[in-house]
Amino acid sequence: KKVETPPHDFLDVDNKKHKGYCSFLVQHSKIVMKNLLSSHLPMVHLPVAIGLEAAEDDNAMDVNYGPCLWLFFGKNYIDGGGGSPSSSTLQGRPEHTDSVTHDGTWHYQLSGTKIWRLRPTTELIEKIKEHKGQKIQEQLLSGAKRKFGAADGECNNDKAKASINCDDVDKRYIEVECKQGDFLLLNTRLWWHSTLIPPQDVPCM
Repeated sequence: KKVETPPHDFLDVDNKKHKGYCSFLVQHSKIVMKNLLSSHLPMVHLPVAIGLEAAEDDNAMDVNYGPCLWLFFGKNYIDGGGGSPSSSTLQGRPEHTDSVTHDGTWHYQLSGTKIWRLRPTTELIEKIKEHKGQKIQEQLLSGAKRKFGAADGECNNDKAKASINCDDVDKRYIEVECKQGDFLLLNTRLWWHSTLIPPQDVPCM
């Protein structure tokens, strides 16, 4: 019989009996969101600049926030409790893109380690080709960790594009390891992305 774990038990960082991954959204309460941003998160504004150095306030990039805040929480303790230590990587979010209209999202690793696997969508590749005026896919994926397989050349003609998903033809990805204190700035509409939680002795947030 399946036993459901109450949310407060799973979110208890001292409870090492449970293994899993969840996410929740802070959106409808402006008071709670303001409290999180100003009191509990390490910073409200991104430390980015237009130039090489953010020496002056007017040189800093202007960032406008959307009306919601996502939190992702994973537990894959090395000491799994009850004599069952974890030695395998835990799947976080499966590969997907987000249906958003803004330029991107920023992700702050509050605790633990999370591995992101990223690969560009066909739309992104075409945008960069158009901007650069050259073929850039090989350069863009020069740091790819793995190649899943390809139907070579099939996406070079319109007839084939109508029958296959060209984003899946060459499934190579870039792997990014985010540790506590790291920022990741990403347009999640233009990049396919998935996450993994390696075994660790702290929660992943």
